[in-house]
Amino acid sequence: MEEAIVSSLRYNYALQAEKFSELEGDARVRAAWGRFWPEVIWRGEISDYSVPVDEIVPLTLQGNIVEARQILFDYDAVFSLKEKQHQLMALRFNVEAFVDNLIFDVRRAYYLVAISLANVRVQEENVKLLEEQAEREQGKLEAGTSTQFELDQAQVATTNAMAQLFAARREYKNSQSVLAGLMGLDPSRSRCLDPVIDAMPLKEYALINDKITFLEDRGNPDAMWTAGEKEWWHTKMLQGRSDLKEHEALIAAAGSGVNRRQSEFLPRVDGFARYVNFSNDNFGTLFKINDDSYWEAGVSFRWSLFDGFAKQNRVREAKYNRCKQIAYYQKALQDASLGLQDRFDDIEEAAQAYIASASGVRISESGADLALERRNIGAISPLEYRDAVNHLTDARQRELRASYALLVSYFALRRDTGLDRLEGKYRCP
Repeated sequence: MEEAIVSSLRYNYALQAEKFSELEGDARVRAAWGRFWPEVIWRGEISDYSVPVDEIVPLTLQGNIVEARQILFDYDAVFSLKEKQHQLMALRFNVEAFVDNLIFDVRRAYYLVAISLANVRVQEENVKLLEEQAEREQGKLEAGTSTQFELDQAQVATTNAMAQLFAARREYKNSQSVLAGLMGLDPSRSRCLDPVIDAMPLKEYALINDKITFLEDRGNPDAMWTAGEKEWWHTKMLQGRSDLKEHEALIAAAGSGVNRRQSEFLPRVDGFARYVNFSNDNFGTLFKINDDSYWEAGVSFRWSLFDGFAKQNRVREAKYNRCKQIAYYQKALQDASLGLQDRFDDIEEAAQAYIASASGVRISESGADLALERRNIGAISPLEYRDAVNHLTDARQRELRASYALLVSYFALRRDTGLDRLEGKYRCP
């Protein structure tokens, strides 16, 4: 599974798109910094005109101006830069949140491949048992101790089991395709993805192992999570959830947007220096000093005093946008807190379902063994034996689903708290 996660962090195309969005934000920040550098402009003009002397003399006049401007006072540039910086931080947190979800999706897909393959094995064993039963009925029919009806029933049960086997194999291949897509693999390699586990590794995760042990010892699910545990996870959620940090960055960006709009009430002051050259010669005269050339330097300002209340309404718009971002943050925080409680409930219910299903498997295996012995001595009918086999198959499938649900619930808890990132377990290349 670790290899699958590393591959997804390197080759997942959706993650690459998110990274490019972050690079776009970085470019916007660099462009905002560019406003603080001097701006150098070269302007040129060629014009034809006539000078009345003794006769009309057509002349061609060429003008060249080289000008450098430097911002001296412009809060719009300052707050525009801050706004872009906060937006870049929001994009970075968005990438982190995407990575958290990607890791969760890979884990879920990986173990889905594992349980799909286990389900194929269960169905294959079920078909094998039912085929043996059908062959036994065939022999009994030939010996005159069974009927055609009982043979038909055994063959129908085998056919139905084979249909379930084919469906399980198809589900297994679909799960391989999902995992390959998340890992960014070539489609031709999707059928090579086989899990290297024989059973769900529930005992490898301390929290899952502790909760199962707690329920097996005490059996009281209401006391499964202590107040201290819930508070600890809630603290981790506030520290690690990148989507909440993204909303905080967007609030800060909106605040800088308000300041940027308010700065429109202030003047902009620039310093400038320019060289002006007029000549009826060619462009080469640009760097020649003559009577028609001069240098000048100074300070200029621009101050908008009235624009039909447009500035005031732009400030109102920016303030409303900030209020909107705060509301989005509060909604995200509410959803995160409710989601955290759902994760507690999911693990609690999944752990109980796993314990019950594991017990059901043990009982069903014992019942199937007993049914086999009683069938061999003729103490039960073929239909009763098939029921025992079907019960065993259903019990094993329920155990697979319950163990998968328990693992996914635990991984969802880690995703919703950003625990993998807080622990420094995975780094996005």
